[in-house]
Amino acid sequence: DFAPAMERLREAQELWLKMEDYHPRYSALVAQSLTMLEIEDLHEANDEQQAVLAHLVRLLPRLAGVVVVASSRSPAPAPWHNLRWPPLDASASAQLLLDQAQAPLPEAALQWVFERAQGNPLFSLEYWRYLLRQGCFWSDGQRWQWREPAANFVPASVEALIAELLASFAQPEQQ
Repeated sequence: DFAPAMERLREAQELWLKMEDYHPRYSALVAQSLTMLEIEDLHEANDEQQAVLAHLVRLLPRLAGVVVVASSRSPAPAPWHNLRWPPLDASASAQLLLDQAQAPLPEAALQWVFERAQGNPLFSLEYWRYLLRQGCFWSDGQRWQWREPAANFVPASVEALIAELLASFAQPEQQ
């Protein structure tokens, strides 16, 4: 019986957040649908969840105006159609950060983030937030300033950024 799981999916559908329109294929997909369900980290779903989601995907041809988009670190099993989005180019990556800053950013800073994030929007945003917290980006009220962090200052991956942030939350409790 899929009724309880389908009800949870309907509730989740009301909570989805629209991804920023930085990729034309994604924008076109959203524009063509009336309802979109976005599932993050499909690779973490257990067998029961995978079965429910597969059932939902099989129903899609009968549900006009509905689209399901899932992210996963590994290829999804049938009936999913797997697409790998290409990374953002330097211009789109810069625009993503400029939208966050809501003002011009130093070109050297945009290049620094792009070289490390390699066009991955999630990584770019995580670097932006991390560098803001560390004081490498700051605003003097008129424009954004930039100070490149020391080479050993920045974690090598987004997972390391998140781990460092979580560790900083735990430290006050340990003291």
